[in-house]
Amino acid sequence: MTDEVKKPAEMSGKVFILLVALGAGVRGLARFGFRTAWRGDSRKAECRARLIALSIAAQEYHGKYHAWPAATGPAFWDAIVRGTESRVPKKIDLLHCPVTGRPYRGPSSSPDGRDPAAFIGCCEPGVHGPELLGLTQKWEFVEAKPDDPRFAATK
Repeated sequence: MTDEVKKPAEMSGKVFILLVALGAGVRGLARFGFRTAWRGDSRKAECRARLIALSIAAQEYHGKYHAWPAATGPAFWDAIVRGTESRVPKKIDLLHCPVTGRPYRGPSSSPDGRDPAAFIGCCEPGVHGPELLGLTQKWEFVEAKPDDPRFAATK
């Protein structure tokens, strides 16, 4: 009997390098793809947190003055934050979207007498995906399509 050990088939150097490069490419694609998706979700969550903080400031403002500021659009939120002397640290910018840097849209008219389901504020459409992030007058956070009629109630 012979104790011959069969040798495994040898792989050429070019095929080996090709497989290593392919594996590295797939790993890199997965890493950066997940990172990009996570970054988008984290920005959306940050935007949502800022809108929620603005809604809390607006409730404090209305509770303090029993009225809404006369300003409309982005100036509405500026008046809310200044009027409540918000306890948010100055380094946190509540008034601007973390993705675009543009101010949040505010109501186009005084919130008094409006439909409570109408948007009182929102981010620009298309920034965080196909939906826009909106805040209703009932202080509910909504993801809506840009053609939602409630979006027209903001400027």
